[in-house]
Amino acid sequence: MRILTFLLCICVPLLSSAQEPSLSVKVSRDTVLMNNQVIVTFTANNSVGEFAEPELHGLKVVSGPFTSSSYVFSNGNSSRTITYTYYLEPLQTGVVTIGKAKMGSGKEALSTAEITLYAKANPDGIKQSPDGSKDKNEPQQSMDSFWNKFPSIDDFFAQQQTPKQNVPPAPAKEKYKFKTEKL
Repeated sequence: MRILTFLLCICVPLLSSAQEPSLSVKVSRDTVLMNNQVIVTFTANNSVGEFAEPELHGLKVVSGPFTSSSYVFSNGNSSRTITYTYYLEPLQTGVVTIGKAKMGSGKEALSTAEITLYAKANPDGIKQSPDGSKDKNEPQQSMDSFWNKFPSIDDFFAQQQTPKQNVPPAPAKEKYKFKTEKL
């Protein structure tokens, strides 16, 4: 029984089919306005070795790298994923590039393609979300300007009161005199 358990422990990892190693890159947008950020994410699947950061031409790192990793073992198959996320901001207008990132060593070194981004001038101060999901086309408003759109409490209640209309007085009721008697 021990021999069978030992063989299973050795053979199962060898028989499990792992995915091929890969290194990919994803950019949140290809065009960025000055004073805004772009998110670049490098994803290494089943790769072993050190991650070599790319060279940045015309970009600066605002924050990062943020790393996350996951390991999944399912149905005898295992996979490992590591992501490296950078927030970058352009230093100049025009073409800016993200060089090749590398992972691994020797013959098994993986690399990504060079990424070209376009940085445009931003005279209106438009703010873009770094992830590219929603752009804000107008400057940030302060809370004062937000609340100034609403009427004050006094104005609100003044609008709620209805003006008194000229209503004729109700006819006077007849007054009855009660007779009281002593018992």
